[in-house]
Amino acid sequence: MHFQALRRRGPVDRTGDNLAHVDRQSNSTHIADSVPLAAPAKMKAFNRFVVPVKLRWLAFYLLLFGLGVTIATRQAPFYMPDEGAHYLRAYEVSKLHLINMPGNVGVDIPCREYTVVAKKYYPIAFAQTKTVAELAEPSCLVRTLSSAGSYSFVPYIPAALALALVGKLNWTTENKLAAARIANFSVWFSILFFSLMLLEGGRLLMACLMLMPSYFWQLVALSADGATLTSCLGYAFFVIGIAQRKLTVTRGMMKVLVALGAFIGVSKGVYAPVALLAFGLWGNLPGKGWLYKFFVLSCPVIAALGIFVAQAAVSDPRLVYLGNNANPALQLAYVSENPVAFMNLIIKTLSEMDLVSLVAPGYAVPNAGRGFGIMVVSLGAISILMAGTNFGLDKKFRLVAGGVVAILLVSISLPIYLTYSPVQFDSILGLQGRYYLPVLPLVFVTFAFKVADVNWAELFAELQARIPWVIFMAALGLIIAVVNTGN
Repeated sequence: MHFQALRRRGPVDRTGDNLAHVDRQSNSTHIADSVPLAAPAKMKAFNRFVVPVKLRWLAFYLLLFGLGVTIATRQAPFYMPDEGAHYLRAYEVSKLHLINMPGNVGVDIPCREYTVVAKKYYPIAFAQTKTVAELAEPSCLVRTLSSAGSYSFVPYIPAALALALVGKLNWTTENKLAAARIANFSVWFSILFFSLMLLEGGRLLMACLMLMPSYFWQLVALSADGATLTSCLGYAFFVIGIAQRKLTVTRGMMKVLVALGAFIGVSKGVYAPVALLAFGLWGNLPGKGWLYKFFVLSCPVIAALGIFVAQAAVSDPRLVYLGNNANPALQLAYVSENPVAFMNLIIKTLSEMDLVSLVAPGYAVPNAGRGFGIMVVSLGAISILMAGTNFGLDKKFRLVAGGVVAILLVSISLPIYLTYSPVQFDSILGLQGRYYLPVLPLVFVTFAFKVADVNWAELFAELQARIPWVIFMAALGLIIAVVNTGN
């Protein structure tokens, strides 16, 4: 059998698409797109279906890209979370109004378009009021005030370019939204997908995340979430790739890490702790003192927090939406005086969260039965992949990843509690599963492991390398599920 031959040549390292054969005498690793195994006659049928790695991933990208465009055009207008507010922010950026500073908030938008965005489908916070007669006037204008007004302009650049291009056309507001969705998805999904190539191991597991409706719909929606997912996951993949290859961190790599950290800061500052993952590269700076290592590896998180704080300092604080009689000052005082109680509150809220909403939320798959089915299939596939995946990371790196996950649970939950929950409330209102999507890959890195010295694991590795169409079939199944949602 193949497995006996594999063991004679050395241990097997599963790296997603490739099998790495380690020569025990030379201690060197050779990665190949396909493994030159002497397959018996019954395996020859499989060999005909082997597809080159690059072509396999390109086909997968095109399949998912087509799915994203389909969702962008089929999904109900302004159905995604807070999409009306994000449309207004993208509209501001299309008019080159990049920062909403005190005394200079918003731009003028035609009342007819504003009514569709802010009132027709789902009312938004800070909705401007006009009489029916005024709204009917072609010359009527209103300011684009929204709860997304304090967000950075960077995540909205693709959508803003699309709105600027179609602005001169006689398109309906709904069609403009579809164009903005497609532009937003095209840019952030493409960057995120090809950042998977930074990984040496675990690509297939991370790619499986992109089949989950929660990830896909966040990338398609007109919002800042696409940029947030791209910045956080792109940063994590870059750091993990360095650790997997055991590379020495160079000055050029640090510049990239700082730039990616700043990208996290401009997309959504509460995810700045993701940049702490760089501390997993502590051993990749040989010959340096601990003080030098600490300073250098702190630079990405300093960049993320610095740019976030600077942006918040110049933005109009009145655009921060406070719901349910929230009082941030009193709530922050309560948290600082009762940190243990607040941690218990986070755990309680997370334990009560609907797992289906994390994988297949209602805005993506309205049918509860189909949502549950997609959740079971997605988590089942991910669980199997975890058992056969070797990220090639040592325990110290995985410990750092676990620490980053714990910090993120607090940094994500705290702002929601401060701005959307009453003081000392027994739950964190408004906390949604989608907020934790950038955290999931780090959870996998922390807990995924290779099942060693087990025949079925080696069989899994061989099938994973030789049958690429399995993942295409999974994507095809998701397409069918999407079409059947009736959106």
